[in-house]
Amino acid sequence: MTIQIFVSSTWLDLQLERQAVEIALQRMRETKFIGMEYFGSRDETTQRVSLNEVDRSQVYVGIFGGRYGSGITEDEYRRARELDLPCFPYFKDEAAIPATGRESDSTKATKLDALKKDLRQTHTVTTFRNPDELAARVTADLHRWLFDFYLTPRLERAARGEMSRGEAQPLLDAIKDWNALSAELVQKLRGAGYGAGSVAVGGNVSGSVITTGSGNVISTGGTRITGDGIAFGIGNTVNVTKTTTTQGATLNDFAALIAQMRALLQSSNLNEDDRDTIETNLKTVEKEAEKEKPRLKLIESSLSSIKSLVESTKGIGSAAAKLMPMLSQAVDFARQLFP
Repeated sequence: MTIQIFVSSTWLDLQLERQAVEIALQRMRETKFIGMEYFGSRDETTQRVSLNEVDRSQVYVGIFGGRYGSGITEDEYRRARELDLPCFPYFKDEAAIPATGRESDSTKATKLDALKKDLRQTHTVTTFRNPDELAARVTADLHRWLFDFYLTPRLERAARGEMSRGEAQPLLDAIKDWNALSAELVQKLRGAGYGAGSVAVGGNVSGSVITTGSGNVISTGGTRITGDGIAFGIGNTVNVTKTTTTQGATLNDFAALIAQMRALLQSSNLNEDDRDTIETNLKTVEKEAEKEKPRLKLIESSLSSIKSLVESTKGIGSAAAKLMPMLSQAVDFARQLFP
């Protein structure tokens, strides 16, 4: 399964941002970056080529700075709307746009303002300050969309037997972490004869019991246990006694996880004071992670404060079930990245 993501923006002022997003999408097994960088030479106008590529894509990502350009960027967005594609717009923070990155043509500046106003009214717009922050936000948003709006409905069909195994298997193979799916859906899939591919064990797993299927691989950090259908086959269990593992987290992984938590918190029913408290702690984590010598204790303390608040408030609702493992994973990532 490969989802084609069309990335739209003006060129001269947002090349670094496009590069960061391209790298992020290449790391995601499920997505393919589609953009002007790969259009090559064709016997068509630039606009025609762009719109043709939008037609072939499943998702639109729009990056907007301080330039309107030739108008092709707006045309690409309008085509994506005509096709009813999921649209994810991102605005560069006004304070981060240099004078050279702004329109000097008043007519174009007016068109850009009108386009941004339309985008704000139609979509939830996310702002970013630098390429890395943009890449993290795009990664988090697309991961959430892939699971909630693309994969999950199709997996529900597979569990009900409404999809052939030939269609379902590429979807299942694309899932890196079955923990991201609801326990109910996983149970349905297992009941229909489907099983998780690889199981990655992280953090404190002392005393855990893992059920494996044929061909599965359990990574325990230094030890590989494979399910061959006999020794560790369907229905059998493996007791894991190793207390810690190394996952090889990157700064992008850490930033994406923080962005996912922020997005989840924004959709919760927290009151304003609790929301501000959590946001303050998240910003502390982000600022500390950007330093040359991050203080692990401060990062752990900030994440612990969020965890305590999540545990103590009822206003967060169902989001708590997703946030708690995210917080634990964030601590694990921090300990790997900032020992």
